[in-house]
Amino acid sequence: MKNILKTTSLLITGFILFASCDENRYRKYFNVKNNSGKLIYWGVSHSYPDTSLKSIVNIPGKNTAYKIYPGDIYAFTMSMFSRNPTVQLFIFDKDVIENTPWDTIVKYNMILKHYQFTESELEKMSWPITYDEN
Repeated sequence: MKNILKTTSLLITGFILFASCDENRYRKYFNVKNNSGKLIYWGVSHSYPDTSLKSIVNIPGKNTAYKIYPGDIYAFTMSMFSRNPTVQLFIFDKDVIENTPWDTIVKYNMILKHYQFTESELEKMSWPITYDEN
């Protein structure tokens, strides 16, 4: 009975400490919102200061998970910053990704938008990244 009481007390104390943590201090994700009226694709690079498309980790392509539909939000894990303190996010037009060979996209730098940011810069922006065609 004594062990059950100790275990229960320890679990309750741990839960109270966990629940009282500042949510933003231990953030695990950041969001990208597509405020445009069209489907977009994304690609990420951890090779800053190299800003070329050659360094994109997973090449976006037709029928992949690298899509953000109009009005949708995509959550990225903060573990992206473990490789490099500056992460680069590239936004691509749907028609370009689905109809243009990747080497042509790279050669002509066919992107809609390029973002680069550190974790502290995201904190200053209150974390969301919004793509709105501008």
